[in-house]
Amino acid sequence: MTLTHVLPQTAAHFAALNIFSPMLSPDSDGASGSRAGLPPLHPPVRYCSARALALGQMADLSYCSRRLIQTTLLEEWGFDSVEFFPIGSTEAFITADSEKIIVAFRGSDGLEDWLHNLKLDLVHDSTQQPSSEPGPKALQSSIDGPMNSLIQGKVHAGFLKMIGAVGQDMRQTIGRLKVQAHWRGKELAVWFTGHSLGAALATLAVAQLRLVNESIQGLYSFASPRVGDRTFAHHFNTDFGFKTFRVVNKNDLIPRIPLRSLGYHHVGQLYYFDRMGQLHAHSRAAFRLLDGLKIHANDLFDLDFSAAENHDIGPYLQMLYQDYQRSISVARQSSGMPRQRL
Repeated sequence: MTLTHVLPQTAAHFAALNIFSPMLSPDSDGASGSRAGLPPLHPPVRYCSARALALGQMADLSYCSRRLIQTTLLEEWGFDSVEFFPIGSTEAFITADSEKIIVAFRGSDGLEDWLHNLKLDLVHDSTQQPSSEPGPKALQSSIDGPMNSLIQGKVHAGFLKMIGAVGQDMRQTIGRLKVQAHWRGKELAVWFTGHSLGAALATLAVAQLRLVNESIQGLYSFASPRVGDRTFAHHFNTDFGFKTFRVVNKNDLIPRIPLRSLGYHHVGQLYYFDRMGQLHAHSRAAFRLLDGLKIHANDLFDLDFSAAENHDIGPYLQMLYQDYQRSISVARQSSGMPRQRL
């Protein structure tokens, strides 16, 4: 597979602007210091369009071959290391440089396969024993393993089983990278990202790591399905919701499933692109717009898969890039600097 969604700005460009620094103003969109005259603020709890685009490109890169990922990260984007973690039919990678660690999860290969797997989970849930607690059968409190038992509330059994296979290894890798940086007098910021299934896995990975007090700077997810029940969402949001930015394309089906009627709830702050490509922050109006396309359990068998392009990461990247350009224009006008295309 090749990296098809090539944009003028790459993750290396954003790394040069230091947008992943813990001390950077998250609403400065990467145009910091002398480039835009915007002072750094703390703490970083706001959405950053430059950071969203850079992490979106990381999520896109995760779909490529390992060889291309290594070449892109180490030779083109200036990272020092990359390690891979197989997760069933998908995988994740952890890459690091002297300032940051980025964990990117690959999503599903196609919308049709994604929905096919989901339908099996909803209808033929014979692999998990029904819970004695109220709620959907597809949710479970835990599976074997010391980290999985820490998750509060119930989460999708399939997602939890996948992340349970690699969660401990990823935690150890992040810890080792942090210790090595500490010896050099550095403190690394840790960022998570993922698209589609990868977004769900990234969410669960963050939940596990936060429950063992791992310091994480933020999570940017793209086209994420719902992951857990109301209890899980409440505990996740109480601890990390203000650092979780869930980006959604209005015409994407996947963020609407699994269904709320089955007990699932989203986490984090919603940022959605309308049909004109304009980004909107989370609000009641946003939820009303996203409910414009109603999906019922029986309809999952008859969905039109021609809408797959709305779920693909390509349209997400294009809209993220356009939003970044708009934010740069606004920042330059506010600072009195002449407009200049980066």
